Amino acid sequence: MKKPAQGFHTRIFRYEQGRLVKGQEGAGGGPLPIPEDFLAGMTSAMRRRMGETSAARLRWVLDFAYRDLDILRREERVALAYDLLTLAAHTLPLGAGGHGGPSTAATTMSDESLRGYQREIAEGLRGMLDLRNLKAWPIPAQPALALRPMGSSNPEDSRGPRFRVIFEGDERAGIIGGVAHLVIEAGDLLRSCRECGRPFVRVRRQEYCSATCSQKTRNRRMAEKAQPTTKPAKRATKGRAR
Repeated sequence: MKKPAQGFHTRIFRYEQGRLVKGQEGAGGGPLPIPEDFLAGMTSAMRRRMGETSAARLRWVLDFAYRDLDILRREERVALAYDLLTLAAHTLPLGAGGHGGPSTAATTMSDESLRGYQREIAEGLRGMLDLRNLKAWPIPAQPALALRPMGSSNPEDSRGPRFRVIFEGDERAGIIGGVAHLVIEAGDLLRSCRECGRPFVRVRRQEYCSATCSQKTRNRRMAEKAQPTTKPAKRATKGRAR
């Protein structure tokens, strides 16, 4: 009996000629279009898991980038891989006619690939925010210029510039391009922790990625204040004879 291929079966959809389609083939050998109600349900579920706003979804990406994958069950890693792909499908800007987004139909994501995306996202974001050694983050997605969806095809996107820059490419291009688009949309809130350097999406005037780093800074400052300070000895002066 043939053993199933190792890896995570996460890609149940793909883009083809501007449509999000199922990965398996239909009776005629072509891809099966996904029903509108299924797409709406998938989008709603993604927003419930990752957040309604770009800032909330960027915060989810950062949580993934620094999550300990070794303590997760296989099913949890499968869910993370699926969410990464869903994020790419629903975050990347599209042009008129459905152009843009990931174009390949990978059927599995290996554990090695999942960890690779985690490293690439963490290193890319951290390098951009390191003021001592700023680094640009190369994006594997291929940019293209496209007409912006208007009118009945996208009623929520009827105002704004007529053209937009979109990203195209394979699975990696879709995932990294989706993260890049989130950074563009919510990057004003992206900061580097003053204690450990870890990137985070700030809330109000937040300066640290966690309460732990904030407490470490306070403890260090208290210890510095508690250290005794040695005052310089006063110079001895001779009494003046009367």
